[in-house]
Amino acid sequence: MNGQNGHFERVKAGDLITDDLMNRILDKLDSLEARVSKLEVVGPGGSVVAITDIFPAGSLQIGQEVQVLGRNFVLPVTLNTVSVDGIIIQGFNPGSDNTRLIFNIPAIQGAPKDVILKITNQNGRDFRTINILPSSLSGNIDVSWLSVTPQTITQNQPATFLYQLESRATAPAKFTISPVVSIPSWQSNLQVLDSSLNIIPSGQIELAPLQQKQFNIRINPIPDGTNGTNFSLLVDVSAQGLMGSSGPRNFTVGQAAQQPDSSITFTRNFVNPSSALIPGTGTNPDTIQLKQGTTATVGLSAVLTVAGTYDVTILPAPLPTGWSIAPTFDSPAEFTVNPGDLSAGPVAKTPKYTVSPQAGAASSRIEIHIKRQGASSDQFIPFALALLQ
Repeated sequence: MNGQNGHFERVKAGDLITDDLMNRILDKLDSLEARVSKLEVVGPGGSVVAITDIFPAGSLQIGQEVQVLGRNFVLPVTLNTVSVDGIIIQGFNPGSDNTRLIFNIPAIQGAPKDVILKITNQNGRDFRTINILPSSLSGNIDVSWLSVTPQTITQNQPATFLYQLESRATAPAKFTISPVVSIPSWQSNLQVLDSSLNIIPSGQIELAPLQQKQFNIRINPIPDGTNGTNFSLLVDVSAQGLMGSSGPRNFTVGQAAQQPDSSITFTRNFVNPSSALIPGTGTNPDTIQLKQGTTATVGLSAVLTVAGTYDVTILPAPLPTGWSIAPTFDSPAEFTVNPGDLSAGPVAKTPKYTVSPQAGAASSRIEIHIKRQGASSDQFIPFALALLQ
């Protein structure tokens, strides 16, 4: 549609009919249908659904909470179908009723742009055109595996994996939890549970900046006949373009799992330049990709709650052929946390490493471990290494 005169652009024989043109045609038809529905309503005051206002006014950002005010919304509010640019809103926020529907703007492709917000129920439909801006959310998401119950994973029984999620984003957000198990036929057995072991139907957890919450992933059940089977589990987390991952953890059915040191929270903080990082997805860890002779700095965050002497090591040893990986001058391989250091709360350390591929380098994988001397377990972060041609 041409913004100058409100008419559709004409097409000629041989022109490409694009998805953008078809979507604009469908939006126009939706608009026409809504107008006709209003004209068909009979009765004083009108019984048709009507949008009277949208708060806040003006442009709205992806992920932002919006309140749509109106008449003749129905109860329960789940009987109202709300769509933004054709994307159905899956859940309404607390405070929604028959005069107010509250929800968050979903991820809209191609923002900034004008889209149709439409409400449909048994009383008809209404719509408004709203302007959507890209999300302003930035920062990081930390996902840490804490434990598994039972410690010996048993066939034909559920196994519950405890994780911690921390938002280092710049604004409140709903984080979508996406567990991935390495055996595809087990994927349908995965459940997302809260810290009290209740199923989270939406698979989402809302966090304010710097807020932490624990949640669980349950494989229910571990299939029968799988004793001795090796598998990995990871959790991807996303919110408005931000992505984080626990990285894959390996387990064997019938064997006791090596529990991580729950007194340590160990996460990736940054990669500089950021173009050298491919965030991990699926069963793949974060990847550092570099051309031969170039260097990236990887910054990590270790939050420690127990006094002791800690070692930071890189595996495998020796390092993969052709890769130079070394701590920066301010990142000792061994350091001590004294009891007095913890008087004001947990101690944060920020190990940093330079990574550079040299002649003979090939795709590989490393793990950076942190362990308290005398402890039976540690924490580690895996990285894949990739050589750019």
